[in-house]
Parts: sequence; structure tokens; C-alpha cells
Amino acid sequence: MIKQFKTKEEIEEYFSGDRIQCLICNKWYKEIGWHLKAKHELSCDEYKEMFGLPWSRGLVSEDLHNKKSDIAKELSACGRIGQHFNVEDFRKKRNKVLRKPVQPFQSDFAKKLGTWALSKYRNPCPPGRERIWFDADFERYLDELKNTGKTIMEVYKQGQLPHPNMLYRYAKQNLDFGERLKMVSNYRGIRKSKPNAVQNVIK
Repeated sequence: MIKQFKTKEEIEEYFSGDRIQCLICNKWYKEIGWHLKAKHELSCDEYKEMFGLPWSRGLVSEDLHNKKSDIAKELSACGRIGQHFNVEDFRKKRNKVLRKPVQPFQSDFAKKLGTWALSKYRNPCPPGRERIWFDADFERYLDELKNTGKTIMEVYKQGQLPHPNMLYRYAKQNLDFGERLKMVSNYRGIRKSKPNAVQNVIK
């Protein structure tokens, strides 16, 4: 019987180090995507589903993942690669990812932090770059707005903070935070939904 990863800690341990192990033949590689296709005739998604690995995580070691990330950031900073992407293509890929089954470690993560942790604080960014945000991140957002006097979008563009959509969603679900956000930004609070025209006709 194939053993699936059950917790976030097991996932982190599997990807840690300078090499990643193929769980089928137990050999070690820096990346195993090409190995799976050539030796086992498996796609990366089939392998991830088989062992309960994250859909958005590349099958590479943590060291190689960090190196590629650093190179991409350097090329982006000097303008050699752009950060623009086709919105329609991204939505199609995102919807495809959302239709994939929940992995066992995600269920464990949801039990520890609540089911909202899997979607509520996830940034609308390109596939593979999603991130979970926590209360401390939103408090840091608030402090930045208060100390700099910048707009929400200006603070977001500095990097390392949640997308404004995530900020607004958090404010709607945490009313005390929403009131404090009103005092330091142009946030207006929860908008009352307009009555549906069909409902008016029925009435």
C-alpha cells in the first residue's frame, strides 16, 4: 500500500535538503519530473496524487527551488524578464487546479488552522506562487499604512504583504480590524448589497 503524506511537517521534511527522493524507486535526484516521465511513465500530477503532495509545489529539492527563485528575482529586478502574465490563461489554470482533489495533508492543515486557512488568505497570483497569510501579516499591513501614510495599493506594491483583495476580505471577517483599517486608509467597510431586480418584481 502506498503511504501518503498526512501533515505539513512531513511535506517540508520530504522537500528539504539538496536532493529529493523518488518514492517509487527510492533513488535521489535534484528534480524528479523528467525521471518520473522517462522511467515510470508518470506525470507530475499523477505522482503528487499518488503520494498526497502539494499540487502547486514543483518536484525539486528545497536547495534547487531556492536557487531558481533567487535567479528569477535577480533577472526580474534588472528587467531581463517580465512579471506580466495572461490573465485568461491564468484563470483557466487556476480553475483547473481548484478542481483537483484535496490532499491528506491539506485536511490536517485545515483541522489545525480552520478550513478558511486553505482559501481565505490565499493570494490571487500565478500558479505555484500561492501563499497563506496570517493575522500578524495583516497587522503589519495596518502598521505600514499608519506609519507611511501610503495607500493600500502603494503598500502592497512594496512586496511581502497580502494582495488588497485579501486585506478587504480579512477586514470584512474581522470587524475590529476593519474599523482600524478605516482610520488609516480609504477603506469604506462592508458595502450593503443592492436588492435584486427579480426579487423586487416578486415582491
